[in-house]
This record gives sequence, structure tokens and C-alpha cells, in this order.
Amino acid sequence: FPWLNTQDLALGSFGRGCEGWFDGPGLMQAFRRKARAQKVDYRAATVTGLTMANRKRVGEVVLDNGERLSAGMVINAAGPWSAGIARMAGTHLPVVPSKRCVFVFESPARIDNCPFVFDTSGFWLRPEGQLFLCGIPPVRENDPDDFGLDVDYDLFDELIWPALAHRVPGFEQLRMLRAWAGLYEYNTFDHSGIIGPHPEIPNFVLATGFSGHGMMHAAATGSGVSDLIAYGEYRSIDLSAFRYERIANNQPIEEHVY
Repeated sequence: FPWLNTQDLALGSFGRGCEGWFDGPGLMQAFRRKARAQKVDYRAATVTGLTMANRKRVGEVVLDNGERLSAGMVINAAGPWSAGIARMAGTHLPVVPSKRCVFVFESPARIDNCPFVFDTSGFWLRPEGQLFLCGIPPVRENDPDDFGLDVDYDLFDELIWPALAHRVPGFEQLRMLRAWAGLYEYNTFDHSGIIGPHPEIPNFVLATGFSGHGMMHAAATGSGVSDLIAYGEYRSIDLSAFRYERIANNQPIEEHVY
């Protein structure tokens, strides 16, 4: 990679091209098509409340269109909104929305065979056809009650572009074309998913808090939660390590590199 400045680096790790990303929206649409083919009924509505049958059981889901759906089991997979759904059931989740911005730019310099790059400064970079995508973790605290999706362009001008130009000098003359913002559901406890029935409300099942890993973990999570719905236990894959109780017991899941 002759276009890469490595003067301040002692070590790096390399994976082949196209590792580290895939078509997330395409995968989501594939999941939806398959679910509809299996007679899943999608309702285009917002949950505004949960009616408790008793202190330990959700009875109904209330929608903003006036519908009230009887519930044998409720799966809270509401992502950044999951803590709000949990409050409707009278419980707490350590999950807050965290905004991320993605920027699209073009470069007049020739950058051949660019892999997915994670830089020591925190930015990430990957090619997208003849263009490039990049982003960086937020450096300012998000307001957990603010779901605004305004792009923080100062983030690009003040942090990302200087770091890009340092690591890839050819990017000094880049041109940013467009950008968008989205939300992670950020688990403030240990940044890992919270999966399984709530210990005090057994028919309220959690699948949230993935902190940016959700699309990668979606298939396995769906398989495990399907087991809970159909059998009341894990059969295809054991996800019990991600149970809610680890939070109450202060047992965070910690990532390790070996």
C-alpha cells in the first residue's frame, strides 16, 4: 500500500479486501421477505404503551393507531428506543441512543486496493465503488433523550479529514460529497447485547444493546430468540451469557484478543 503513511506505526493487521462490511439494508430486506413468506404480519405503527396483565406479565401492546394487541410474548428489539419500551413494562435497560455519522468523499489521488482501514486516531475508512466511506466514534457526549439525526459536519472538518490526510497523504485534496447520521443502541454497561427473558417479567424478552454489532449478531440472535418463543429454551444456539441478570450481578462481558 504505497499510498499509506506508516512512519508512526510499529505494527498492523491485514485482512483481504471486502472483509469487514456487507450490504446491511439488503440483508434486512431479505430477512423481511423471508418473514413475510412465513406469514409474519408487519404493522406500520409505533408502540405507545404496554398493558401489564399483572406485575410479572405483559398483557397487551398499545399502538399509536389505536390498536391493542394481545401478547403471549413481547420481544423488545427496538434498538435505540428499547429503553423506552422497557420503561413501559416498569423496568430499566442501560441502553441509550448514540449518534454516528458516515461521510462519503471522492479523491483525485489514485488509491488502489484499499481495504477496510481502522486508524489509531479512531477513524475508519473503506472504499465504496469509486468513492470512499468514513466515520469516527463520537467525541462529544450524546443527549440520551435527543434522537436528532442532523449530521455533525464539524466532526469531518476538525477530526476526520486531518487524520485521513495524515494516514493517506493523497486525501489532502479529497472532496466530501454527502453524509448521513444514524443511531446505535449503546449498552452503557458492557457494550454487548442483552438477550433473553427479563427475570421479573418472563414473557418480556430482550434483544437489544448491541452497540453497533447488531447487524452482525442479528441472525444468531433471531435464531436464539426463536427458540425461546417456540420451546421456552435455547436449542439452536446458547445465548444465556447475554442474559439480563449479568447486569444486576455486575458481571460484564469483556472482549479479549488472543
